Formats: sequence, C-alpha cells, structure tokens
Amino acid sequence: MFDPSLAGAGVHTITYCFSDIGTGCIDSCNFAITVEYPQTTFYQDADSDGYGNLAVSILGCTVSVGFVSNSGDCNDENEAIHPDAEEVCNGVDDNCDGLVDNVLLQEGVWSQKADFGGSARNSGVGFSIGSKAYIGIGVGKKDFWEYDPITDIWSQKADFEGLGRYNAVGFSIDARGYIGTGTDGSLKKDFWEYDPSTNIWIQKADFGGTAREAAVGFSIGTKGYIGTGVDGGDKKILGV
Repeated sequence: MFDPSLAGAGVHTITYCFSDIGTGCIDSCNFAITVEYPQTTFYQDADSDGYGNLAVSILGCTVSVGFVSNSGDCNDENEAIHPDAEEVCNGVDDNCDGLVDNVLLQEGVWSQKADFGGSARNSGVGFSIGSKAYIGIGVGKKDFWEYDPITDIWSQKADFEGLGRYNAVGFSIDARGYIGTGTDGSLKKDFWEYDPSTNIWIQKADFGGTAREAAVGFSIGTKGYIGTGVDGGDKKILGV
C-alpha cells in the first residue's frame, strides 16, 4: 500500500504486478503519483513582536523559527511598532496604519501638531474647506498655506493675489475660500476668492460697505456675511 505521508512530496512511480494462476499470465504496469503538500507564505519577524516583514518571506508547510504568518509589521527592527501598538504622539507611525501621530482626540486633551509652515506672524486670516485648513497673509505677508490634519503636513499654496494686508476677514462657501477687507496702513474693501482645486485666486466684487479692518465674517449656506470692524466711523453695518 502506498502511503503519501511516508513517501514525501514529489512524483512517485508505482509498479503494479499481477498474475493469473489459471492461465499462467503474469504482467505489470507502472503509473505515477504526485504528492504535494499545501504551502503557506511565512514572513520574517526579526523583532519578535508577532508581526512579519512583507518584504522578506518564505514558502513552507510549517512555520520556521523567526517567521510568522502575519505580514503587518511596518518596522521589523522595533518590537514596539506593529499593528496592535498604541499610537502615541512621537512622530512615528506606531500602529502601522500609514498615519503618523493619529492620536484619537480625547475630551479635555490637547495634542501639539506640526508648526505652521510659513514664518511666524500676527493678524493673519484663515478658513477651512472640507477636511483642510488654510492660513495666510498678516502683517507684511502675502503667502498662503494649507494644513492637512490627516498627514499633519503644511503645504504652501499660491500667494494671495491682492495687496498684502492684516486684520482681514475670511470664510468659506462650499469648496472655495474668501478673504477681504483689512489694512496695510490703508483700509481695504476688495474681496478675493480662492479655489483649492486650481490653486488660483480670483478678485470678486468689492465689499458693499465702507473699507475697514478687524471686521467679523461668517457664512451660512451659500452666502457670506461681514460686519462690524473699524473704518473710522461710529457705526458699522452688516454686509452680505
């Protein structure tokens, strides 16, 4: 009887002999049997944290020492880094999800993020579009920057196209941002639209009220609102 567990993997030739006592006929035939064992991919686990390196693998029927069946380790030289690790604020992707310092926000807890990408400044302006934030201009500045909270990275965008200014107002409507009013020593009332999909600034209709600085702005639905501020007068109205 052929026992594949004893024969091992490979091609085995079996000879079958038979005879007929009555006729005296004796004959034989050969046939091949291929024995295959299912193989599994195992991954090197150099740091012994239970998770292997996708780039270093072997095939085998059983796991070898120093290898595991899980390939989720993104740093096989550090046992503290693996998919089950707790993500902490240390500039490292601790849990191998492709994100750095993606600490879950907890009530009452502040987490420091990457510093603003531009130079330090005051009296700038900002707005948000979708999941990203935008900050720019300010005293002596025209540059503009985008912040992605997922990657914790600042990216410089097109400079503001209007005259440099500070104490301006900003808000967003749908997928565009708006900046207007402010001062550079001379009060402003021009208004500008920024489209992040094209990275272009376009001048829009001037603010309907008097030129001013330190105003307040916000949006509701598809409309923006600006009011208060300083224009040298004694009363400020709300403009739409």
